[in-house]
Amino acid sequence: MYDKRKFISELMESEAAIVQDDDIFYVTGRARRVLEHACQALMQQSGLRKVELDILYFLSRKDSGDTARDIMESRSLSKAHISKSVDNLRRTGCVTLMADPADRRCVHLHLTDKGFALAASYAAIVHRVCRQLLCGVTPQERQAIRSAMEKIRRNIVAADNTLARPGQTEDTP
Repeated sequence: MYDKRKFISELMESEAAIVQDDDIFYVTGRARRVLEHACQALMQQSGLRKVELDILYFLSRKDSGDTARDIMESRSLSKAHISKSVDNLRRTGCVTLMADPADRRCVHLHLTDKGFALAASYAAIVHRVCRQLLCGVTPQERQAIRSAMEKIRRNIVAADNTLARPGQTEDTP
């Protein structure tokens, strides 16, 4: 008979369990809450939700895209969530929408001056929180974290792709 508790116990004791299984979820969840708490005043002042501030921040970065699809792929948000957020950002005067001349189905999002100002305020909060979270972490440790996070991102994409194709395992193409 399958003993779930025994399986989990053995897994956690194995050499493969170098990190507590739930550490990554705990750390990322707590970091997310710290950021949300830090931007409460900006959210109240602007009337925007954190996800909308995050979208403005995404659009303000030169290396990111400017379409709902780009946001969806980068932020792992649903189309409906992005659509609602973009509608609110347009209504509040933070973004303008412009149809792509080559493909009218594609809509590009552009920040207004108000959108840029809010993105800059949010970016300052993000950077302040990151400095707080990385206080005491050496440059070598930061590089190791950066390298590990990149590998984790790739693993998340692979896991998402596996989940998107039910019935497939890691071993089956």
